[in-house]
Amino acid sequence: MSATHPAFAFRSWVRTAGVPYSILAAKASLDELVPELKGLLQIQNHQPNLPLTGKLSNLQGVPAVKFKDNPWSVVYWSIGRAPLLQDDCRTLSGKLGTQAIHLTEKDTSGWVEWFLYQEREELEASQWMQHDDSVYFRSLLRRQVKFKQSKPAEIRAALDRAVDDLLSEQGIEIPGLDLDLAAANVERVDLLTLPEFPLGMKEFQTWIYQGQPEYAIFAVKAPIEQVGQILMERSHAKEWRQRIQSDQDIWAVLSQDNAYWIPMLQPTANPWTVVYWMCGDWVDIADLCQEVSSTLQTRVITLAEEDTSGAVGYEIYAQGKEIEAAGGCPGEEFCFESEIREEPEFDNFDEEEDETINQFIHETFIEEGVYIPCWDLKVSDPYLERVDLLLLSNTGH
Repeated sequence: MSATHPAFAFRSWVRTAGVPYSILAAKASLDELVPELKGLLQIQNHQPNLPLTGKLSNLQGVPAVKFKDNPWSVVYWSIGRAPLLQDDCRTLSGKLGTQAIHLTEKDTSGWVEWFLYQEREELEASQWMQHDDSVYFRSLLRRQVKFKQSKPAEIRAALDRAVDDLLSEQGIEIPGLDLDLAAANVERVDLLTLPEFPLGMKEFQTWIYQGQPEYAIFAVKAPIEQVGQILMERSHAKEWRQRIQSDQDIWAVLSQDNAYWIPMLQPTANPWTVVYWMCGDWVDIADLCQEVSSTLQTRVITLAEEDTSGAVGYEIYAQGKEIEAAGGCPGEEFCFESEIREEPEFDNFDEEEDETINQFIHETFIEEGVYIPCWDLKVSDPYLERVDLLLLSNTGH
């Protein structure tokens, strides 16, 4: 593998540590960048202008660094996890009116992915097609890089060279966490604090957008034991596997046999049970969710999307009664009905309709305290307290 370019010294550091990562950089000051991050992502606290002493790795939280004589600010969003921030990066570039880049390695295999945007327009992106160990690359900045190498190690080396060249050309510097904060090129360091456990639906939606974004899922504010029991009775499920134990991710566990398994997840320190009733297709789950809400005398929230029309929406039930519903298709009227709050007023709704709707739904899930995990989490992930499976059919999806 080729030597790491100095601009991406972070890569050498993180690969030595053997952990995945997800980081952002924007061509903006921290005073411009951090407020927009707060509007997009879950940030509990912000400490600006930290004393420039010690190492970057000593900071407990998410460091955001601005370097002298360089227009870019770097945010070390996640070390040890690799949430996909592609859509957030695009939105960020539009809100700031500048360039933003997201780089991530989902595991320790050495496959790096990146997305560079200029005011929402994609300038360059490279994604790993995991199903066949290939690379999807597109760029408006340079000739298409060909990844024709047959061996994964050769492809990874070519990816490293490609991202090194991009960072160098754009003047982006991403030091490792062994950076001395007293170094002459460090202008300012801020520290962001994130919740211990995430909330919202954005993580799941971003993940499913990599494939067919068509699904009908719901969450019930009740223990998984109660939810599983009523679904066994209501759906006539053939089997209920409880407390799945595996070092694989959720998707891999579901793909082990040709059967229609419905995952039920109990996120850690969260009162909601998430049920992935249908992924890869859309079905009407209103009656089912209303019945579950009525039987358990609790809240149920749905989330559904239809690929052909682009329709996305949710309903909230309380003790069997629908108390809020919202949704719509791109280019059509956004419908909102609620017994618990006023209809929202959206900023830039016409210009950024899809993003605005999705962000509103995401924030609604946060307010309800719901977390919808994506399926590339490992079953043993600390974010998951329990994973169960319901078998509806012996025939696969």
